[in-house]
Amino acid sequence: FQAYDVILDSVASRGRGDVYKRQFIFFYSGHGDRLKRADGPQVPQDPDGFDETLRLYDHHVLDDELASMFDWIDAGISLAILDSCFSGGFAKDLISSPGRMGLFSSEEDVESSVASEFRSGGYLSLFFDQAVGDSLADSDTNGQITAHELSEFLHESYRTTDFTKTITQDSSRGEYVSVID
Repeated sequence: FQAYDVILDSVASRGRGDVYKRQFIFFYSGHGDRLKRADGPQVPQDPDGFDETLRLYDHHVLDDELASMFDWIDAGISLAILDSCFSGGFAKDLISSPGRMGLFSSEEDVESSVASEFRSGGYLSLFFDQAVGDSLADSDTNGQITAHELSEFLHESYRTTDFTKTITQDSSRGEYVSVID
């Protein structure tokens, strides 16, 4: 599992450090999926009986697996940005611990819209790039973007976008994974 091993190694090596000085960001833009759980819907954390996944070209990363990887991280703040179908299903596993925040492009059982007209993958990737890369989320113009400013910018961007011109699936879309510390 080449891509999966790269993610494991990156999280393991970059996730350790001084808890008060470190921030950890995990960004994924690509395909997501849902797989039936072997133990079925009786499991309390997944009452629907499905695991949500990040679909790498060589492996499915289950929501439970990514949550376990985040448990390795010794950081003051950890941020997961998942721009994939069904990414909202990762929320219950990832952001249930203190110091964690998640940005998800869809709800647990919903496909995400692809921003193909902008050649950016999904809309969350596009809006996040505008928010951080172009500093559009820095509403008080102090040179720093807070979690509140980021979430407000993303909310407003989704609220004002006309999604009737979009498609929901693009099988030619690749994946992009970035681990930043």
